[in-house]
Amino acid sequence: MAYALFLALGAIGAGLWMALLSRLEYGDRLYLAVGLAIAAAVYVVLGVGSASALTLGVTTAAVGFFSLLGIGGARRWVALLTIGWGLHALWDLLAPYVFDLAYMPGWYAPACLGFDLVVASYLVTRPTDPISADELLAS
Repeated sequence: MAYALFLALGAIGAGLWMALLSRLEYGDRLYLAVGLAIAAAVYVVLGVGSASALTLGVTTAAVGFFSLLGIGGARRWVALLTIGWGLHALWDLLAPYVFDLAYMPGWYAPACLGFDLVVASYLVTRPTDPISADELLAS
């Protein structure tokens, strides 16, 4: 029951964020890329001082991986953002069973899963952004 509640709350939070981003004239890809990196970095930040070296290493590598997908999606190919958010949902689903994430609050993984699924769905259904992050930052 609690899992479903946190899943729903994460989805609602993402829906609010997507509503805000959809109001932007352009540049939502940059915000989505930064959000993906932050979603991954939470696992590292909360693990400092309490997670094992292996867990910190793997979660740090995951931050790098998701950041690369975000950068690629923001700069060139928006499908990389969709893939990144979809894979982060898979991470949220599986990581608590694969790694010792006892340091993470119990609500985080289901809330993040709900959030990630809504963001990935938004990216699949949104109109193509005519401007890349490179063009946005250059202006």
